[in-house]
Amino acid sequence: MMLQTVQGTMFKNLMESMKETLNDCNIVCRPEGLECTGLDASHISIAHFKLFADGVEAYSCNNTYTIGINTQYFHRYLKNV
Repeated sequence: MMLQTVQGTMFKNLMESMKETLNDCNIVCRPEGLECTGLDASHISIAHFKLFADGVEAYSCNNTYTIGINTQYFHRYLKNV
């Protein structure tokens, strides 16, 4: 799986917003793009977004993968990229 975009700041801001609401989320990587879904700790609200492959400069994913992430840790990682 590979994703490349010049709009990295927008992706970082999106993940920053999600970390305020969600503890964990699942990112599903498919050949047509990424999809992220998560439920807040109180199970009241759900967050969901899609990033289509044709909306970024380069994207490659041959199979479907589901990645569970902690949004706090992932945001910290993105701040250093």
